[in-house]
Amino acid sequence: MKIPTVMMAMTLETDIDELRGITKRQRAALRALGIGAVRDLVFCLPYRYDDYSTETDIAGVAVGSRVTLTARIIRIASRRSFRRRMYVTEAVLDDGTDTIKALWFNQPYLARYLQVGPSYRFAGKVSETPYGPRLINPLYEADTKDPQTAVPWAPVYPLASGLSQIALRRLMRRCRKLMEGIEDHLPSDLRDCFGLMPLADALVEVHFPRTLEELDRARRRLAFRRISSRPCLSD
Repeated sequence: MKIPTVMMAMTLETDIDELRGITKRQRAALRALGIGAVRDLVFCLPYRYDDYSTETDIAGVAVGSRVTLTARIIRIASRRSFRRRMYVTEAVLDDGTDTIKALWFNQPYLARYLQVGPSYRFAGKVSETPYGPRLINPLYEADTKDPQTAVPWAPVYPLASGLSQIALRRLMRRCRKLMEGIEDHLPSDLRDCFGLMPLADALVEVHFPRTLEELDRARRRLAFRRISSRPCLSD
């Protein structure tokens, strides 16, 4: 008789090797970055942000620029590139002003995940190729028309070979609930004295920023955490 596998809930102490949905190379890359557990992951902070707060029509995109646009997918397919030994997923995007092709590398599942017809928000860099301008490895999300769900600034994390920004951002999204519930050892009266937000709010804001003002407050709180981790003051 087959014994069913018991799935353990992810916690801050969960080892990276126990996380489902990531590859062996990604685990090795995370360890190379000093990330051995989920707690290490949520404290792996972005070192800068790409600004996607202003939307552009496809007709107005310029090669070399980072753009955000809302468009429908009118065609999408994945193919194996034998010359480069990788999968290439290509989608044709249409926003009513023009069309542009988006390319993702080694993500063949996107041809099944992204649907023809609905609108999505795409954010990424427009690069010149021998076949014309292309939106390369753009971020994507369903166009809900809700400004609260759109992330205008994309975090950029330190990486190691075998790990992409998209993969790391996806991991951070999986950890969001844990960030929201993380314990703050800094007394509330001390936080109030220095005008600091709770640690949980700071972690969520630094990984999923909504406004520059709140992002600045979050970074100040996390900087205070680094200072208070010295022996003279414990956070």
